[in-house]
Amino acid sequence: MRPALSSSQSGHGPPDCCTGRRPPLTLRQPTGETATTVTLARPTGVGRALTTYELAIEGRDGAFEYADTNYNVLGLVIEHVRKRPLIDVLRDGVLFFEGTERLIYQPDEAPTDPMAMPRGESRDALEKGGGYLPSISDASSAGPAGAIASDSISLARWWRAFCAGEIVSEASLTEMSTFYDNVEVDYGLGLFNPADGYAQGVGHLGANFGYKSWAGCLTEDHLIVVVLTNRVTGHSQDLATPLVMAALSD
Repeated sequence: MRPALSSSQSGHGPPDCCTGRRPPLTLRQPTGETATTVTLARPTGVGRALTTYELAIEGRDGAFEYADTNYNVLGLVIEHVRKRPLIDVLRDGVLFFEGTERLIYQPDEAPTDPMAMPRGESRDALEKGGGYLPSISDASSAGPAGAIASDSISLARWWRAFCAGEIVSEASLTEMSTFYDNVEVDYGLGLFNPADGYAQGVGHLGANFGYKSWAGCLTEDHLIVVVLTNRVTGHSQDLATPLVMAALSD
């Protein structure tokens, strides 16, 4: 999850899904579609990375902003504390879930077929990218900030486990899903409601080179919605609107 933008508390409590109990969430693969791997997009917008000192003195009354630097530093901290490569820590922890084998951390792990090329390009894009999505350059430089690739069903399974309290503790999940007022969007600790305006949920969205993503839990409807695309058009927040509306009316 990404560091949050937060200031004064808005009063939103943790969603019903985030109580350590697995809700009856539904995963449905669109009929006739083959699961393909695309990169999980980095959140849209770039903010200044706050120092540890600034976070300590500002606390709840401050403003947290996500930035790639924050995640790269966290990755280094994890490796330093655990004395192990980050990929080993992830595979033994937050990525250790059945059915998420195609949710991989690049470049330590390489994506496998079938794969969706960035911007719908030909298969040549994979060779030009060194066998990684969208490229070895992006995957190796992004690190913890955006080097994971997945297909939609694997990511949906991960979000189901996350929203059921199986990834982090209930206390951490409550903290992450408690939203705080912000100018543009109410944020928790790395989460916000990507369906704001038409459904209640927690999740995130973003864009990377040639890809966009939308993922989250619809907390009042007990649904997991994940949309990954290699067609970069429109705003990321509108990416899943038709699917969410269809699911709610089903």
